[in-house]
Amino acid sequence: MKSSRVLCSLSEPFRQHAVFDDMGTLERLLRQCGETKEISLGRQLHAQMIENSYDRNAFFANLVVQMYGKCQALPDAYRMFSVLPNKDVYTWTFMIGAYAQIGLHRDALSVFQQMQRDNVSPNEHTFIYLLSACKCREALSEGKLVHMYILSISFEKGKAIATALVCMYSKCGSIDDALHVFSMNPEKDTIFWNAMISVVSEHGYNREAEYFYEQMLVEGFLPSRGTIVSSLNSCFDYPSLLKVKRIHTRAVICEYDSDVKIANALATAYGKCGSLMHVHAAFQRTQGQNTISWTALMSAYVERRQSRDVIKTLQRMVDEGVIPDQITLASSLTSCIGESSLPDGKWLHCFVCICGFDSDGVVGTALLNMYGKCNSMEDAWRVFNKLPERDVVCWNAMIAVCGQNGYGHWSLALLRQMGMANLAPNKITFISLLDACANEAAIEEGRLLHSWLLQHEIESEHIIGAALVNFYGKCGYLEDAQRMFQKLPLRSLSSWTAIITTYSQRGLGRESLCLFKQMMEEDLVPNEITFVSLLSSCSYAGMTETAWQILYMMQQYYGVTAKSEHFDCLIDLLGRAGLLIQAYMLIDKMPFHPGANTWMAFLGSCKLHNNNHQAIISAEHALEVDSSSAAPYVLLSNIYSTICCEEGSAVFATVEDFVEHDDHDFVVDS
Repeated sequence: MKSSRVLCSLSEPFRQHAVFDDMGTLERLLRQCGETKEISLGRQLHAQMIENSYDRNAFFANLVVQMYGKCQALPDAYRMFSVLPNKDVYTWTFMIGAYAQIGLHRDALSVFQQMQRDNVSPNEHTFIYLLSACKCREALSEGKLVHMYILSISFEKGKAIATALVCMYSKCGSIDDALHVFSMNPEKDTIFWNAMISVVSEHGYNREAEYFYEQMLVEGFLPSRGTIVSSLNSCFDYPSLLKVKRIHTRAVICEYDSDVKIANALATAYGKCGSLMHVHAAFQRTQGQNTISWTALMSAYVERRQSRDVIKTLQRMVDEGVIPDQITLASSLTSCIGESSLPDGKWLHCFVCICGFDSDGVVGTALLNMYGKCNSMEDAWRVFNKLPERDVVCWNAMIAVCGQNGYGHWSLALLRQMGMANLAPNKITFISLLDACANEAAIEEGRLLHSWLLQHEIESEHIIGAALVNFYGKCGYLEDAQRMFQKLPLRSLSSWTAIITTYSQRGLGRESLCLFKQMMEEDLVPNEITFVSLLSSCSYAGMTETAWQILYMMQQYYGVTAKSEHFDCLIDLLGRAGLLIQAYMLIDKMPFHPGANTWMAFLGSCKLHNNNHQAIISAEHALEVDSSSAAPYVLLSNIYSTICCEEGSAVFATVEDFVEHDDHDFVVDS
């Protein structure tokens, strides 16, 4: 620490006297103690000030209050504050700042009220500290009172105060108020623009973040490093290679591209766009590659579900002496989906244990989800039972895993055991339970959950409402799904996607597209799940031309990168229409390796149109990807039996040898 080096370099006699002969040195040391939180050195300086009667000097006394406040030594700060006979605006402001630093908004406001009673006029810094103290949801009403006071004395036009107001409203979750402050302030500087872009980006308003970024450039302001990172983060939900390249160009112009935070954000954004070439280029340019850099590189493979490349990246990372953290490990586990990825998932599990994160809640939950996605319930239960502490997130993950694998009755049993563990379910718990009921078409159990949600007045909350629409839709109760959708006071993207999916699953493709048009009229931006439902609707309705138009719109207009689910819908559509050559060409041109589901979709189409030769090739590809699945064997045996192939007997023998494990009733260990 600089202050420590300066102070310790002084000899004892000089430390006693010479510091105080140089006022500038004393001021600098007090400020440095506050900035570096060197409380012990600060107390030594304060003691020497008392010995030399410098504590009576108002300027230095205020600096002592500020120093203790920055060191979060509130008793010391208040003790110094309370003994000062003549408190000026700086004394009061530094004391307010001391409380603000640790979020004690009521204490900060109490000091401000005392300041008013003493007829001391606040300055700009007083209000900035007060607004900083109110940066939490519980303090929104107090923050608004401070804002009203600022308006009453015409302080709101100051750029620093306007920026502080925007940040305060953001932390309180009141984005509308933040936007209002921003729009009402005619004089905007770079800091103000950067703050607003960061605020909307952090809260998921990515379209607004993009708009503000472009507007900022139009008005001639240069983005800061933080703005570049926020703008790149805003591309994550709706990734567009063109947008990321534009932001990258701006970073190069501003000479920010070598900054490690920006390089990491670039690698992550390019990964979301599916451009491995750009990810590697951004990674190679990163100076001082850290854990986040390697995680960004690995995430590109996670996006493409290339678990083997994820493992290679982890091995390289360790070879380079970079230690993965819980975020790296949790992210790596999401690359494993399907039974064919189970060996890679188990390798990653061993790696997690070696790194000592097997008892970590975040990584443990990721392991649960991974085994669930790989259809390995025994491993999922084993992980769940070994976790030393199970929070609500962990229980929710296990409930979801059971539901996804067709064990909805276990999900309901877990809800009861969760109650016995004195843990209250949250919204995510009920969404997982409704999904479990939907997957098993357990209409009675789902209706009971609906009744409970109705009694507790949370039925109409948009994420719960969307889950209910999805539940009734999957169970085949179209009218109930419609009724639930119409009842929702606020129809979010998830609820619109749920009702579109409901119509799609019933084969009502044209109706799904009509709903999509209605959704667009409400200015909602579709996501990748919405487009899967739309493409699925086209598949059911045989609307080939419309499907291509939707794919073009998805990628070019909304910047959503096509994933395997989107390609599977198109392959199914082309196959149903008898366009097998086009379907095969599409598989060949996919930007990633086709999975078992892709080959099975094509296999089904080949069987439908009696193209046995192509069906056999498809089945072989499906088995290469996932040899543990029974479906390709069964379809192959049917084809061979139809064409009386000599290889039929061997396939029949393989099918007979394929043993499906009996169900087990697992019980949670206490």
